[in-house]
Amino acid sequence: MIGARALDELTGDELEIRADMVINASGAWAGRSRDLAGCVVSVVPGKGIMIAMNHRLVNTCVNRCKPPSDGDIIVPIRTVSVIGTTDVQIRRPGRAQSDA
Repeated sequence: MIGARALDELTGDELEIRADMVINASGAWAGRSRDLAGCVVSVVPGKGIMIAMNHRLVNTCVNRCKPPSDGDIIVPIRTVSVIGTTDVQIRRPGRAQSDA
């Protein structure tokens, strides 16, 4: 199985990077990555914010277990807490948006 094909722009050589699993962590651009890979996966691009607090608010993850909206989850990480997420669907990632 090939995990990825890459082009060395300095030499022009094409490389094959083997992997048992490839994770698409391209965020709102996941649809573009999916298209390049020739996969069939439904992707809805969105933008959001997570806030890191300078102290720990809870000892376990707190999740409202509802469809995404504002303030869905609190995650304790060492001595801080991360609160999120604001999730707004967008049409095209990477551009100034007024199409929330």
